[in-house]
Amino acid sequence: MQESLQKLQNLLQQLFRADAADLDFGIYRIINYRRDQIQNFIDEELPAIVNKTLEANTETESARERITELENQVRELGGNLGEEMLDAD
Repeated sequence: MQESLQKLQNLLQQLFRADAADLDFGIYRIINYRRDQIQNFIDEELPAIVNKTLEANTETESARERITELENQVRELGGNLGEEMLDAD
């Protein structure tokens, strides 16, 4: 995961030409003006967003596994006790 995040960060730095401080025209002027904010996003905010999203995905997967376990238990009970025992009433 860290390797992929590092690749993304490197790609964003190349995209925003963070190393091109000497360029002072067009979009580069804006990027130079916002350089600190862009670098802060790439180095600090982006990893936090990625980690938060991955943690949420892990929690979702755990919940899905638990639901599958419960569904299997219900099927097993239905097989042992008969389907009429699991009637909603």
